[in-house]
Amino acid sequence: MANRIQLRRDGAQQWANVNPILAQGELGIEIDTSRIKIGDGVTAWNSLKYERPIETESNTANTLVKRDADGNFEAGAITASLVGNAATATRLANARQIALGGDMSGAGTFDGSSNLTITAELNYVVALPHYDENNLAATGTYTRITVDSRGRIIDAETPNTLAEYGIGDAQPLDTDLTSLANMAGFGLISRQAEGTLVNRTITGGSGRIIVQNGNAQTNNPFVDLADTTVVVGKYNTLNSMDALVNPLISATTGEQTVNTVNLEVDRYGRLVYANTSPIATATEGAKSGTSFTTYDNATAYPRFSKVIASNGRVYQAAIRDIGAGLGEPAHNIQNGDADDQGGWRDLGTDAIEQKGLASFDQEDFNVDVNGHVTIAANAIENSQLQSLGHLMFTDQNATETFELDPERTTDNAYHGITKLNHINVNNRTGGSVFRIVGYDTGEYPFQPAILGQGNSYPAITADDANGNGSATSGSSLTGAVDINLDTTISGNITLDVTKADQFIKRTSGNLEIALEVNEATNRSMDINVTNAGSGDATFNLTADQDITIVVTDVDHRVNIEDFHIQDNVISTTNAIMVLDPNDDDDLTGTVRIRGDLTVDGVTTTVNSTVVTIQDPIMTLGGEDTLLTDDNKDRGIEFRYYDSQERFGFYGWDEDYADSNIWSGTGGYRFLYNATNTSEVYAGTDAPIIAGNLRLTTDTSSTWKTPTTGTLVVTGGTGISENLNVGGTTHLNGNVEIDGTVDIDANFAVRNNTTDKFTVESATGNTVIEGTVDIQLETEITDNLIITADNKEFIIRTAGSVNKFTVDSDNGNTDVQGTLHVVNGVDFDSTLNVDSNVTFNAELDVDDDVVFHNDFLMDVTGKYFTITNGSNQTFRILSTNGNTDIEGSLNVGGVNTFERTNNIVIGETDSDITLSSGGNATFAGGVNMDKDLRVGGDIYLADRLVVKDAGTARTRPSLLNNVDVLYRTYMGGGTAHNASFADDADAQLRVAGGVGIVQDLYVGDDFYIGKVNTNDNVEFSVLGESGYTTIGRVGQGNATDGAILVHGYATFNEQFTINGPLTTIGDANTDVLTVNAVSQFTDNVT
Repeated sequence: MANRIQLRRDGAQQWANVNPILAQGELGIEIDTSRIKIGDGVTAWNSLKYERPIETESNTANTLVKRDADGNFEAGAITASLVGNAATATRLANARQIALGGDMSGAGTFDGSSNLTITAELNYVVALPHYDENNLAATGTYTRITVDSRGRIIDAETPNTLAEYGIGDAQPLDTDLTSLANMAGFGLISRQAEGTLVNRTITGGSGRIIVQNGNAQTNNPFVDLADTTVVVGKYNTLNSMDALVNPLISATTGEQTVNTVNLEVDRYGRLVYANTSPIATATEGAKSGTSFTTYDNATAYPRFSKVIASNGRVYQAAIRDIGAGLGEPAHNIQNGDADDQGGWRDLGTDAIEQKGLASFDQEDFNVDVNGHVTIAANAIENSQLQSLGHLMFTDQNATETFELDPERTTDNAYHGITKLNHINVNNRTGGSVFRIVGYDTGEYPFQPAILGQGNSYPAITADDANGNGSATSGSSLTGAVDINLDTTISGNITLDVTKADQFIKRTSGNLEIALEVNEATNRSMDINVTNAGSGDATFNLTADQDITIVVTDVDHRVNIEDFHIQDNVISTTNAIMVLDPNDDDDLTGTVRIRGDLTVDGVTTTVNSTVVTIQDPIMTLGGEDTLLTDDNKDRGIEFRYYDSQERFGFYGWDEDYADSNIWSGTGGYRFLYNATNTSEVYAGTDAPIIAGNLRLTTDTSSTWKTPTTGTLVVTGGTGISENLNVGGTTHLNGNVEIDGTVDIDANFAVRNNTTDKFTVESATGNTVIEGTVDIQLETEITDNLIITADNKEFIIRTAGSVNKFTVDSDNGNTDVQGTLHVVNGVDFDSTLNVDSNVTFNAELDVDDDVVFHNDFLMDVTGKYFTITNGSNQTFRILSTNGNTDIEGSLNVGGVNTFERTNNIVIGETDSDITLSSGGNATFAGGVNMDKDLRVGGDIYLADRLVVKDAGTARTRPSLLNNVDVLYRTYMGGGTAHNASFADDADAQLRVAGGVGIVQDLYVGDDFYIGKVNTNDNVEFSVLGESGYTTIGRVGQGNATDGAILVHGYATFNEQFTINGPLTTIGDANTDVLTVNAVSQFTDNVT
């Protein structure tokens, strides 16, 4: 049985907050500092001293010596002899035998004074076929071997078939392979039938396709198009700087010509005719007063603005923004003046410029109202420009080009440079602080000036021994990274470019050095500390907090001599594990466990002569939650001597049962001369000697049953002092009382547990449950009070016939004879009359009247009236039952109006009037807290107001909503139309948004945008024709009157675009496909 002993514990701050007083000798542990205090029963926690001495690095008396910041002891800190294991030593106290086991053999003795070399020899594998114990040097050659998980060959054989080799993806021999092997020709191969392979040749149509090496015998077949009659050259090229071809615009004095290309394509898609032809002309225009403005000294000009100065020259703010009031530019570079004075760049004299006809994508060019064409702000990356901005890099093997494209985003911008040999970063004095040089061993000397080193910068030879050659990096390329500054590396360092298993990696602030392999060859990471000289060779591993060593293979461990550590397990191959604090094989020292202690063995033996347990509670029976009954006792077994060794037991007897004491099983037993059978004890009940005895189960003793109750004594009981019984006392035998009986409490005579006769000691009140037979006259000189619920005071005849009855609950009195009352009778409560009563005059009742039978007014023209003393509040006419109620009518059940008359409505365009009241009329408002169901029509002469819920509601929660379950029809009498959304004449107006879950049909026109009468319609659909208008004439732009379609759009009839500029697509690769003959009346670019 595993038992747990826990000491009183908490964090240091919590101890200080509570500041308890520990009992004398009680131990308190600070679990976050590992320091302890021992209580004296008087001093509070904060005033108790810690039992562990103060730690110091110096040689101070009564203190613990701790290491300094470098992990060393300060000189002179330890002046006494050390007892126990030393961190370092020149030799072991006892030499150790080190032997190799498993698949290796070898042994040696090691005492630490010198290195130990063990000559290891692999054990023989007797399962191999060539093994011969008489010829251990025998060898064998095999084509199939079996290797265990340690890489050893444990079996071998020479198979003869693919199946024996375990090859499942090889092609078995068949007729196609035989036919292939028998082919004598060369070139392409065609499979005509199973087992029939022939040679084939690719040919082409005469005059259309040219085929070279059609049988692919000497090289890959080459298929090309045959030449046509079209002359090779450039037609109407965009590169107007090329003097060898026709330009796009042929310039002459006074006008310009715009050219196009005429093409002819045959049925094979080939060009058979091409020619450049003129299509349009244009005139010239001036810049003044058009795209350029006259300089104004009071105006600030942003960068790239162009102005015309008073000297007739054009200037541009080329290098920066230019503020107002800085003066007009006047320099002339044609006269030798310096340019960019005041930030203005001289562009020359204001002159006549060409005004051309062209169609441009606005991303490439901007054309103003005067026809001036400028390059757009985002056009620098467009391939249509003759001068395209690029950056180009090469690694002497291939080039990489980057377009200067300001429109790229985080999704498509360039992420890096891959074609680059060298990077060099210098400091401000020109000295190199960081450089990366990638080169081949024969390449670098031919580029002497690449890092400014001249011919003296040497090429680094591939060095396999140092890890930068092909043997370790997997590449014949070598290089160098030269860093001359303090360096912070936030990424990883991989030691092998072809493998991800050797690296130094920093992850989330951590540093990881790893060798992660997946090979059949054994690999290891070795840290060797040796000293061939006379000095020590030590290995120190220091951390501010934890040092963790983990073996991930569950079958292996961390081994320290004969101790093995695996996960949270410390083991040894020895059958006994000894913890010897003083290393002296003596019963001295202390083994201290700072956490909980769990012993999982079968037997736990404590040979100490004194055992002290701080925890005031000891738990027996295990630490896990018990789910089943193991039928075992719990307690303490002890040995004692009585003529021989005997055993005693005190604790919980699992099987004890006595239903007279309690309803459960089990109980505490004290046994001597006990025996233990499978953790179940039997023996003789032992006497108990104790002081006071208090029993608290409060189990009642069954009447006349002496074997029940909280305390059951099977023998006699002797009590030398007073006996005070707080409950009922039952004595089964005769009671002999030699003295006076003094009853200072109630006196009761009962039948079993039912009281039949009781006398209250304080008042003398007597209760008699049975009949009192009084044979003689009895005089009662005081009040006779009957106090009881649901009882009667009855006077009856000798024949048991009741003649006078009074009910104790309500005072109702039943008199079977004549009641003769000499004086007046006052009824302040109920009068119960079981027969007819006739009142010939007015009956005046000053209190409630209760009728237990029908109340009949058998007369006409009379009223049943209720007043409040002055005013009528309730009245019923006996003639027709008309009822007038002045107060509220509260009906708890269903209220049915039997009259079936309906209301009669007078309905006009402007009002609903009531001609006939129907079944019921309410002159005031009606309040209903529950649902209202109306089987007929509902007419409202005023508004229908529904409270706003305040927050949005979703189905099926429609609280504060008007919920029409099926259909709604408005305007059945008179249909009103609206001129705008908030028109008071509209049939339906909704101030907020409207949600329609399913289809919406509009029978007439549909308008959006016109809320009030002065607003404009921004979207309309005509119901009779479906004609749809978006926006207003002359008001369209990127947001007003625009339509945005994220999916496909299909137009089954003509589609007209009247805008001055239409863009289709959003990238250079977008294509417009037209599936029918189309006519463009102007240029399409």
